[in-house]
This record gives sequence, C-alpha cells and structure tokens, in this order.
Amino acid sequence: MLFVLHADTAGFKPLETSLRKFLFLLVEDRMSRGPGDEILPKWKNHKNVPVLRSLGYIEGNRLTGSAFSAYFHTFSRIDCPVEIQECMADLGITGIQWRHAKGPVLQTIRQAHGQGMSVPALKFVFIRDGAALPTWYHELGHILFYEITDDREQIERFVALAEKHYPVKSSAEIKDAPGIADGSYILIDGRYLGLDHSGTDAVKDEYWAALFERYRCGSTLPTDLLLVLEESIARIKAKHTTS
Repeated sequence: MLFVLHADTAGFKPLETSLRKFLFLLVEDRMSRGPGDEILPKWKNHKNVPVLRSLGYIEGNRLTGSAFSAYFHTFSRIDCPVEIQECMADLGITGIQWRHAKGPVLQTIRQAHGQGMSVPALKFVFIRDGAALPTWYHELGHILFYEITDDREQIERFVALAEKHYPVKSSAEIKDAPGIADGSYILIDGRYLGLDHSGTDAVKDEYWAALFERYRCGSTLPTDLLLVLEESIARIKAKHTTS
C-alpha cells in the first residue's frame, strides 16, 4: 500500500524525551486515520506544538516530512531479498529505507489487507513478517512511480492501456473470492490486486506498482502495455545511471 505525504523534508533535529514522545503521539494519531499529515484540532493549542513548529516538525497544522522521518527511523532495518537488491542495483536506485513493519504501521497495513507500505516522499518501505517476493517488488514499484510523476502523458498512456487490458471490478462484482475486502480490483494471473486501498487519489500509482510487480515476477503482459512500462523503467534507469 501507499502512504502519501505532501512534504518532502527528511532531515530532523534531536528532541528531548518529552517532545519526542509527543511528536510520535501526533504521528501515530495521524497514521491511525489513514494517509495524510494534518493534526487534529484538539492538538493545536498544546504547549509543545509551537516548539515543534520552531524545530521544523510542524508547519501550520501539518506534520512535516521531518516528523514522519524521525518516527520511521525508530523501526528496525531489514535486509532485502537478493532479487530486490539486484533490481535496485540495475536501476541505480539507492537510499531506500527498508524497515520492519510493527505497531501503528503494521496496523495500517493490516487495515488495508496488505503486506507492505511505502512512503515514496521519504523513501521508506515497511514490510510485514513473511511477505513474499511480489510484495517487495510491489512496494519498490511505488517508490519508482514517484520518479516519473512529472511525465503525466506517459502515465495517462500507461493507465489507459492497463484499464483496457485489465478492467476494474468492484468487490461486489467479484464472486470467486469470498471475503475479499471492499474496494476496486484488477485480475492478473488469477490474483485480484487492489487499486484503491491507498485512497482514490492513488489508483494510478497502484496500477503501476501492481503491473511492475507482475513484470518483475515474470508475468506475460500485453505488448503495448509492456512497451510503455519498459519505457518508464528505462527512463528511471537513465536518470540514475547516466553520468
């Protein structure tokens, strides 16, 4: 799944214990309500809020990337499967923070019926225990999509082809997967992949991550769709490997 942030700031300053606890409380409260960065009105007049604003953790009534980054850095690092390491090396991708999903992050993933969560703005990826290789590719796909969001024409071409070849079905229309969570899905290789579990604004991102996952796992994709996907991947590679 995707956790969308509007802020890109990743640096953070050390905090005394009481401030750190309060900041993390704000982050966890925000995450419990889904993607976003706004703090609740009840916190706006708390004595610690002006201090956190002065240190760059809150801007207006929004948590900055620094707030989330400070919180996410408390999660344990995990080693990537060899296949993911090789994929990142081939694309020239560095700096991704792969972390073990626990606590509120794990709860957020469970609520979306997923196995992982990506925060592309900060290059953090959280993975549940026991997640299979497709999950790793899927979450890496979210990070990669963030690299091509400026090419709207390419993205629109990709989504149009994806919709043509893999029509969207609502959970109410799906009769062969009892207990499937509410939402919209596409069927690929006999698997229903969710499109709106990260919010309706992230459907294009989910399309790209889902099909990047299937591409890396060896699925046969339609020729016209494959061409556009490989064009985007080549652009990402050139961006990171061309000196």
